[in-house]
Amino acid sequence: MATRNTRRRQTRRPAGLRRNRGTASRSTGNRHTASLSTGNRHTASLSTASRATRRHPRRTPPASAYPVAPYAPWIVRVASFLIDWVIPAVLVGIGQIILYSGTQPVDEGYAGWRVALSTILDIVSVVVWGYNRWYHAGHTGQSWGKQVMSTKLIGEASGQPIGTWRAFVRDVCHIFDTLCGIFPLGYLWPLWDRKRQIFSDKIMHTVVIQI
Repeated sequence: MATRNTRRRQTRRPAGLRRNRGTASRSTGNRHTASLSTGNRHTASLSTASRATRRHPRRTPPASAYPVAPYAPWIVRVASFLIDWVIPAVLVGIGQIILYSGTQPVDEGYAGWRVALSTILDIVSVVVWGYNRWYHAGHTGQSWGKQVMSTKLIGEASGQPIGTWRAFVRDVCHIFDTLCGIFPLGYLWPLWDRKRQIFSDKIMHTVVIQI
């Protein structure tokens, strides 16, 4: 019996220890409750922000709002176009001079090398024109003339260079700028157009901006 009572006394925990452990557990519970409360407040704030976003969604500017840079003046565009013509025109001119400047009697061999050289220069002029106007301008937005005049050809909606294929088609569409060779009304259109576009710009949805 005495042994049993001794064991009971040994197994009984001190009251102070029990109180301390009880206080610690309550403190842990309070911290857990506080963290849950903080999480609930964070969730409530996220929910409020989500509802506000649904009620007032962010408005993105329409595609027509780009670009914001000023459009290139008509006279500047004319100057850049003439600069693009210089090198091909010089090559073709040299070829024509070689072809028709002979003063000696023309025989088959003499005319042959003239025709061959003139044809080569014509092909080179087309290659130079294509590289400058279609490839270079399509990838960078600037032909050599546009680089000199600090202008850039870009897509009206994207604000980016239009690529080689669209640059080529845009040059083909210049036929509408001259009204099929009758009158160059399209080239004069930027004088009163708000975006200073020629007809080929309107067809391909492009603009030329000043940079």
